[in-house]
Amino acid sequence: RVRQMKDTIEVDEPEEVGDPLTAEEVEEKELLLEEGFSTWSRRDFNAFIRACEKYGRNDIKSIASEMEGKTEEEVERYAQVFQVRYKELMDYGRNHQEY
Repeated sequence: RVRQMKDTIEVDEPEEVGDPLTAEEVEEKELLLEEGFSTWSRRDFNAFIRACEKYGRNDIKSIASEMEGKTEEEVERYAQVFQVRYKELMDYGRNHQEY
């Protein structure tokens, strides 16, 4: 007979770090999140990459047509940032050709 042990994970309560955000800092955080791509998921990223491969990175209209729930303007903005920052991806060197 094999005894099965139940794995348990003890979770420490998060430590409080620093002071709470001020109203101004909360507003700035929200603006920064809006400027970023907080509504873009890994699925959106993968769809964007596939559409770029399919249509070429400059055909934003066609890429946007493949992006569920994203406007052409959102895709254009994402593509502009992606073009500048794509080398920051962890697996860039392994899996992707030059953008």
